Amino acid sequence: MLFDDKVLCPWHAAGFSVTSGAIELNPGIDGLPIYKITERDGKHFVTVPKKLEQKQVADMAKRDPSNKTHMVIVGGGAAGLNCAETLRQSNFTGQITVISDEKKLPYDRTLLSKGVFTSNVDKLLLRSSEFLDQYDIEYRLGYNAAKIDRSGKKVILENGGEISYDKLLLATGSKARVPRAPGIDLKNVHVLRSGAD
Repeated sequence: MLFDDKVLCPWHAAGFSVTSGAIELNPGIDGLPIYKITERDGKHFVTVPKKLEQKQVADMAKRDPSNKTHMVIVGGGAAGLNCAETLRQSNFTGQITVISDEKKLPYDRTLLSKGVFTSNVDKLLLRSSEFLDQYDIEYRLGYNAAKIDRSGKKVILENGGEISYDKLLLATGSKARVPRAPGIDLKNVHVLRSGAD
C-alpha cells in the first residue's frame, strides 16, 4: 500500500521510504533498492539495471581499535542483532559483543512454524557470519549469562567466564507460553520457539 511517502507491507506492517528505499517501520532489516525514474511527454520511465538488487543495506561504521568503548548485548536474537546494527548505523565504532545461548546466528523465528518439517534454521538466518565479520559485530554463541555484576560492569557467564562492558543491553526475548490445558503433558505435545525445538 502507498501511504504518504511510504510503501507499507499489509501483512507485516514494514514501511519503506518511496524516495530513498530506506526501512522506516519494522519489522525488517534492510531497505528496498530504488531506481531512477524519468518523465518524457507525460510518460514515466524506470531505468532498470541488468542485475536487480534485492535489498539495500544501511550504511554502517566499522570498528576503530582506538575506541575502547565496549557494548555488550545479552540476547542473540532479532532484537540483539537490531541493536548491534543500529549502533553501527549510528556511527558507533567501539567493540560490540553479543552473547547468545543458542548455537546458531540470529534467525527469523516467525518462519519456524511455516516449515516445521522442511525448514533448516541455516536457511532462516537474518545475517551471515561474513556480514557480521564485515561490520565487526562479535557473536559469542552457546554462552549463558548467569549474572550481571552492575558495580563491576561485568557479565558473569554460566561457565564462570566474565565479559566486561561499558554499556549493556538486555535483549533476552521471551519464553514460549505453555497453556494449562488437559493433555498438555502427553507424548508428542511440543513447544516450538527455537530451531532446536
